[in-house]
Amino acid sequence: MIEHYKINLYDITIDPFDVKTGFGDIPNLNMKNVDFYYSYNSAANMIGHSFMSPNNMATGITMFLSPLVATVMKRRHYKYFKHFLFSIYLLTFIFIARVKVFPPNQTREESHKWFVELFRSFFELIFLKTSNKLSPKIYAQIKKELMHDVRIFFCLYETYKYLNDVFIPTPGDEASLYQWLFVDEIKHKQY
Repeated sequence: MIEHYKINLYDITIDPFDVKTGFGDIPNLNMKNVDFYYSYNSAANMIGHSFMSPNNMATGITMFLSPLVATVMKRRHYKYFKHFLFSIYLLTFIFIARVKVFPPNQTREESHKWFVELFRSFFELIFLKTSNKLSPKIYAQIKKELMHDVRIFFCLYETYKYLNDVFIPTPGDEASLYQWLFVDEIKHKQY
């Protein structure tokens, strides 16, 4: 688990609260604890908003595009919609962390084509990893319909392209980025 207050990269639900509420020898679920817990979640997400939170960005992008994706997926099994949203959400982290980087020295059209193919491959991977069958016939229809609504992939392309460059330090200034990220560890000499 990564926990850093400046980037807010943590999963707030991995918490002893989950154990206290329904598991263990003496479950002690009461409304006061539940209210405190969800207030804490809300406050942490609001704080994360001001600290470049990849989780908040991924959630926002997914929520923003979900109505557009829903119109394409409305006649299909819900798993296609759900897996498409998973793909949007998870790819946000992949591009922010620069696990995937947009190829340099490509035209905008080539770069967009590369991105669409990457997204499709990732969508297929999500199906594979969740042990769901991806019907080739339905998938071909989805691809065709998604390409007709250019807003979805254009928005994703531009957003991911921007996020891909967020944590690139100015050449020669990498030390200041790492010093900013790890200020507490440096201060307390914990490496």
